[in-house]
Amino acid sequence: MDKNLIDALQNAAEKRRKRTISIFAIGLCVALLGISPLFVKFIVVIKASSPYELKSLKVNFEEGRGISLGHRLLVFSDLARIEIKYDGHYAVDALITAATATLNIEPKPKPGFLALKSNSQLVEALVDGVDVLQLVSAGKLKLKAGSHYLQVANRECGRFATQFSLRPEKTLLLEPAFEKTSIPLNITSDPIGAEVVSCGRVIGTTPLSGTFELSDDLLRVNKAGFRSEMITAGVASVTLEPYIRIPIELNPAGGVLSGALHSWKDSTLELKERLPVRLKYEAVGYAPQKFEITSAKQKIRISLEKITAPLHVSTNVPSSVFLDGKFVGKSPVSILMEYGDRILSVTASGYKSQDKTIPVRSEQAINAEIELEGLSSYRLRTSPREYVPSGMNSALVRVAGSELELGSRLGERGSASNEVRKKVLLSREFYMGVAEVSEAEFSAYSSGVNSSQKPITDVSWFDAARFCNWLSVENDLQPFYRFDENGDYLGINRSSVGFRLPTEAEWEYVAGKYRRSTKSVFVWGDRYRLNKLTGNIADISAKKIAKTHAATYNDGYAELAPVSSGESVNGFLNFSGNAAEWVTDTYVLEYPSQEQVVDPIETVTTGSHTVKGSSFLSSDWRELRIAFRDSFSGGREDIGFRIARYVN
Repeated sequence: MDKNLIDALQNAAEKRRKRTISIFAIGLCVALLGISPLFVKFIVVIKASSPYELKSLKVNFEEGRGISLGHRLLVFSDLARIEIKYDGHYAVDALITAATATLNIEPKPKPGFLALKSNSQLVEALVDGVDVLQLVSAGKLKLKAGSHYLQVANRECGRFATQFSLRPEKTLLLEPAFEKTSIPLNITSDPIGAEVVSCGRVIGTTPLSGTFELSDDLLRVNKAGFRSEMITAGVASVTLEPYIRIPIELNPAGGVLSGALHSWKDSTLELKERLPVRLKYEAVGYAPQKFEITSAKQKIRISLEKITAPLHVSTNVPSSVFLDGKFVGKSPVSILMEYGDRILSVTASGYKSQDKTIPVRSEQAINAEIELEGLSSYRLRTSPREYVPSGMNSALVRVAGSELELGSRLGERGSASNEVRKKVLLSREFYMGVAEVSEAEFSAYSSGVNSSQKPITDVSWFDAARFCNWLSVENDLQPFYRFDENGDYLGINRSSVGFRLPTEAEWEYVAGKYRRSTKSVFVWGDRYRLNKLTGNIADISAKKIAKTHAATYNDGYAELAPVSSGESVNGFLNFSGNAAEWVTDTYVLEYPSQEQVVDPIETVTTGSHTVKGSSFLSSDWRELRIAFRDSFSGGREDIGFRIARYVN
């Protein structure tokens, strides 16, 4: 296709696009004007004045409703509070009403910025007569927008003054143009080849003669290895003095040497100023030392002393005190600390240990008064309501126990002779697992176990106890069960807060009385009627594997169900059904007693252990009751366990 024809078609399309946009904009304005009598309460015109250009107007309606069309405001409410913004100016707030036909404002310009090019060697800088030398040397100088008067003086270039003007939010970069004068020079030096510098610029090397345009009559004569000399422009003969080199030994190495102009390499100090000079050597962790050099024949040897500070530690109870992990004594104790951040650790049996960082920056004495908190109080104060231990997937819930009567009620249907009534007080708060331990959780401890979410079963009481000890170690807790080096069971550690099996009393309390006024017969209540809270028991689907089954009940599982299945009762799962559960107590038969027992645990190291709860093979009322208790040795396909531990 002809190129001219293509261009003509593209131009026509562009004109149509612009015409469409214009028609739309006109239509919008007409629509607004057309509806304005119906919705617009009043119209305000903004008239703004400023010494500087006002552009990019923005109006925000902070209260009321309206729109802005340029400098014209269409207001849809009886009054409005607005914020008016222009580029480079501070915002203006205004309240407008129907009486405000015209809004006259004078936005305040924002400041501008001044920066000086080549601002080194300045000895004076004034703006409008105010000293700004430090601010100018540091970088930009913020000033009110408008006209200002600048005066600067340079050590080698003379003076410069000028009028300048700043615009809002703009930076003006000024390069001082120092006045120059033609000056004849005839300069020689010993040795020759020295640079002659005027106002920071090298104008030649010695011998140097001729006429030069200079901004000041002060010149600097430089040569490597020699001290610089300042001379007056004209005829001059300069003898440069070589730097003084002095042997120096500084301990510790790696510090900072400051003071007179110098260079320092290896064990030689090269001074660039005339004697005498004063210097200071300092290093981190050491007290600084000042010294003076008065002779070129001196040999300097500086050894800094370490910064140390005395520390006195006192505690509310006799404690072991450690500094940076090293035992330093029993409290109260006084020790000497070196510079740095020292770690103070204080420990005492039965108390929460405390670590504290002690910053040592000077030789000032430090007193540390440490208040240790009892472990029981600390654990009660800081233990969470619920948490998931390392190595587990399901949570433990914190439980505050109370009084409880173990065993079955008098005349309770399905009760047995081993369910002796006993008054119990659970005085120690404890954590109870929400769910039974799964095969997946147990497999982290014992290889060869399935990694399913069904409860781990067919494990002995000792396997369950060893798992609890392993889990305690994984969570930095002291194991609860004691085994000798041959693996023989020796009993329990009552002071441990490590993981364990629940006690029989804790199990019955959570299953039947937790969040209730009295202990119930079943997990779901006192009614001898199965419901959705009964859990995974021997139902119609288990009739081929269970000795007896509930013919009118179906929980959806013929065998074991996942540990997270079933209905939650007061936040816990499967206290009824799925797997029966090991508890810590050895199985014993007791006589009835009216004496209250506090936190009971049967700890005989021989014999069988107690099993609580029903399983997927249970269906008769006797086994479904909370008071039901059984004994067993070894593993069984329907016995699992859940974990617990004391809070304190």
